[in-house]
Amino acid sequence: MNIIFTLRFFPVYGGGETVTISLANKFSQMGHNVHIFYLWERGNAELNSGVKLYRAANVHDPVRQENVHKQDEDNVYNQLRYYIENNNIEIVINQWLDPKRVYNVSHDKAYVVNCRHSAVYINSPRRNIARWIMGEKIFDALLRKKYMPYVKYCDKYVLLCNEYREEINKIFNKKINAKVTYIYNPCRFSVNNYEFKKEKSILYVGRLYPEKRVDIIIKAWKKLQDEGRTNGWKLWIVGDGKSQKELIQLSEKLSCENVYFEGHQNPEEYYKRAMLFISASATEGYPMTIVEAMAYGCVPVIANTYSALKGILNNGDHGIMVNECTDNGFTKILRQIINDEFKIKSMSKKANDFCKDNYDIEIVYERWKKLFSESKKTQEYKNEKLRT
Repeated sequence: MNIIFTLRFFPVYGGGETVTISLANKFSQMGHNVHIFYLWERGNAELNSGVKLYRAANVHDPVRQENVHKQDEDNVYNQLRYYIENNNIEIVINQWLDPKRVYNVSHDKAYVVNCRHSAVYINSPRRNIARWIMGEKIFDALLRKKYMPYVKYCDKYVLLCNEYREEINKIFNKKINAKVTYIYNPCRFSVNNYEFKKEKSILYVGRLYPEKRVDIIIKAWKKLQDEGRTNGWKLWIVGDGKSQKELIQLSEKLSCENVYFEGHQNPEEYYKRAMLFISASATEGYPMTIVEAMAYGCVPVIANTYSALKGILNNGDHGIMVNECTDNGFTKILRQIINDEFKIKSMSKKANDFCKDNYDIEIVYERWKKLFSESKKTQEYKNEKLRT
């Protein structure tokens, strides 16, 4: 099939682009003709030679990362229409561009898929207060208005997990159930012959920004240190960002020992070595760092702040959900597990197995393959309607 992904930034900007690279390479490997249409270029990536790239011409640099300039809109979507027509595109996988504009230039020729790469209910103090003041019905009505274009202007709306599918169906009173599905993102690491060879270490991987709440992790570590529970253990913090300097200062101020700020690194070697993976983030979409850590048997200890977490950790079967998302809450949980190597080993193997069974690229491709089959039937129906 002829498939096109639409993006704002490419090759590298965030999780959505990373997943696009994995899927594009797999689709190409399986014999599909894959195209990527994007607006702004950042970084580089390893793509199969068969994947064709097209950067829209004469597009101004973005003022805000999510917006196309008004004066560029007609130019961008006319180029997309032309590209779809000239390359006989059959499936459009739209990830960041305006859903109505994409649908209008493609739906009579192709099957249109809108993908959402984040949570349905975003967990933040401002949104939570608004939800409490307005009440559930009014808040859901506002969300329905927000999501309506993404649901209306497509043939299929793809979310990251079943929890998010259930939430969007709740918002729309299940009226869109047939149009909504979920497909997990693939894990870029596959570990088939797993062995438990770990160091006594706790690992954080991610951006160092306030909403990631890495300060909670550092404060919890300090409390464990004062109790004498961190002897022989290390805390690795892999990543960078605007909070890095103040987090280093916090660690020094608290006289934390064996805390290592590693900066931006390929995390694979850290996943291999760490026993525990930790995150205190206020909200997430579907964090692939947890899945990647699980691939290497790194047991997740995660703040329970988004609904997808239950599915990722299989209701706590191979990871720990921290309900009290404070330094005290993390201290209590880590105190219970940090020296229980038998439990860590058991959960480590389960984490690796769960990752292979759900996030392997072959399994994820089968879900997309099923959607491709459905698209053929839909397109045949569309073509029949056009003829009549």
